[in-house]
Amino acid sequence: MMRNSRVPHRSSVPTRTAAPRRPGVGVSAAFFGTDNGDDVTHGTPLAPKVLQRLLRSARQDGRLNLSNKAIKGQIPDAVWHIYDPPETAHASIDTQDAWWEAVDLTRLIVADNEITTIDEQIGQFGGLEVVDIHNNKVQSLPSSMNGLANITTLNLAQNLFAAVPDCIAHMMRLKSLHLQGNQLKTIPPFVAQLPLTHLDLSSNHLTDLPDMSRLEGLAKLLLSKNQLRALPRLPRTMRELEVAENQLVSLAGDDPIEYPFLERLDARQNRLVGELGPGLVAPNLKELYLSFNALTNVDALLAPAKRLVIVDLRDNKFDDLPMALVELPDTLKRLDVQNNNLRALPPLLGRTPLTSLLLEGNMIRGLPRNTTTVALLKWLRDKIVVDAVEARVQQTQSSAHSSRTSSPAPSPRSPRVAPRSLHTSSSSFSSPAVPRRADPSPAATPARRTASRHIDPVDATPQHEPAQPATPEDVHPAVADSTAKARVLDLSRKQLGVLPVLLDMPVLVELTLSHNALTSLPDTIALPASLEMLDLSHNQLSALPATWTLSEPGTRLHTLNMAFNRLHEFRVDLAPLAHLAVLILCNNQIRTVHLPAASVPKLTHLDLSNNAMPRLDPELARPANLKVFKVDGNTFRVPRYDVLRLGSDAVLQWCRSRLQ
Repeated sequence: MMRNSRVPHRSSVPTRTAAPRRPGVGVSAAFFGTDNGDDVTHGTPLAPKVLQRLLRSARQDGRLNLSNKAIKGQIPDAVWHIYDPPETAHASIDTQDAWWEAVDLTRLIVADNEITTIDEQIGQFGGLEVVDIHNNKVQSLPSSMNGLANITTLNLAQNLFAAVPDCIAHMMRLKSLHLQGNQLKTIPPFVAQLPLTHLDLSSNHLTDLPDMSRLEGLAKLLLSKNQLRALPRLPRTMRELEVAENQLVSLAGDDPIEYPFLERLDARQNRLVGELGPGLVAPNLKELYLSFNALTNVDALLAPAKRLVIVDLRDNKFDDLPMALVELPDTLKRLDVQNNNLRALPPLLGRTPLTSLLLEGNMIRGLPRNTTTVALLKWLRDKIVVDAVEARVQQTQSSAHSSRTSSPAPSPRSPRVAPRSLHTSSSSFSSPAVPRRADPSPAATPARRTASRHIDPVDATPQHEPAQPATPEDVHPAVADSTAKARVLDLSRKQLGVLPVLLDMPVLVELTLSHNALTSLPDTIALPASLEMLDLSHNQLSALPATWTLSEPGTRLHTLNMAFNRLHEFRVDLAPLAHLAVLILCNNQIRTVHLPAASVPKLTHLDLSNNAMPRLDPELARPANLKVFKVDGNTFRVPRYDVLRLGSDAVLQWCRSRLQ
């Protein structure tokens, strides 16, 4: 027989009001993003005495927290008899427990277990306001939950739901609904009729959504990691919209719709191409994330947004920096335009209050390298003065030219004008050209001078001839100039599209190929056996060969740096690199890493920071000599930030404690 929400057999006994409670008390810490978030490990099995203590506390404050208690199958039957008096209870209750003064249960937290079924008896708790079942194996909810009309927060994340439970349609006070990490393919229309303020549908299999414009109180809508091709009509009350990692080709229609409260928009890793349409107008936007698309113009979105603080345009196809960013008031703090096609920067950007300016992976001439944001902004501000001076020089030259054409003969005292104009176009904002150094060798041939001009670090592109990509058949001029006794070879910033053919350099120790245009590597890499350090960072590598074959066995390679590329996974057999100790893969797009401990027996330093790993594989910490292990800046939530901030030792301890 179904029980009502009040204590059985106590109709004449007044009910005591629950004691004031602090925010979050009695609710799974993971629910509030502070602890145990999405942890796949479960706690110690629930002992009967512990359960009775928790039930006794729940009768006093109305909050029952059974999260991370290794509960399998069903919730313990004692929970459904929490209000039974001692003589009828299934378990003994302390006689000092004033069960007749119990309060209604308002919060039920059973997260982070292995529960598969929710019993129909949950319907007796009519006073429930918060139900948290996340990170279990539940596939459906009982029909008795139709009567739980007081629920305001329902967390069903990380379960096995293939459809939204029908009982949710009866929860007309529901404010926060969490359905992320399930197997949903469609969303029923009744969801759009609830009084929701927070809706999380991320990490499902959704291809479309119903009209959501009726969710007039919705402030936070999370739709990331689905298969959406288009967005429905959205409520204008949104403050945060996440649609990252979908298949969107646009964010709105052609007719402009203003979202006056929208402050955060995340549309990373979609299929946005070319110019972003004018359909989405967000005048109060503060955070904009559009990285990993193929955009060339976002002026329609940036123009009305005058309060931007963070702008992420990394890995797109911008040829010019949007001028709307320069015209912002003193709000912009972080700008990321890495891996675009920028060749110049507007000097006025130096007047913005940026604290972080990321420019790597572009072809900006004259840009200071390996420097801070403060130094970059100063360099841009200095260019403002240079451009003003050059504009005056150009004006003087024009005046002199006019006077010469109007006079019958040039004045003997007229200043001689340099044949090369120093004017810099205000539209290009490119740095002034730097004169080339003459070839010091008087016997240098024209072919040699052409090669020298090709590798000149000041200006890698010839004035009148387009740069030709290097080919494996051609020996790179910088290599040709190196002697067989060279120990260090720097081929950075040479516009290499493929690996050059290395000459016989038996004593080469360090090889730097950073800041080039490498997109792939050959299966067979000609590395001298003496090589100890190989730097391939700041290229455009998106894939690696599964197995590397070394032309010279027995290489002593110690350090391999592939940071700041575009790798999505790392599945490389490193067994031939028996001496490898340092592997740097930070600042890529890596989601999966396969690195058997047997293939890297001497590994001491592994850097996987600032990637896109959804979970941390403890197997990565198995190499016995590993001392430095950096994984911060990824998307996983376990281990918690409290562990990551303690450094490599804490992360290694966390991982190795989970190894068999």
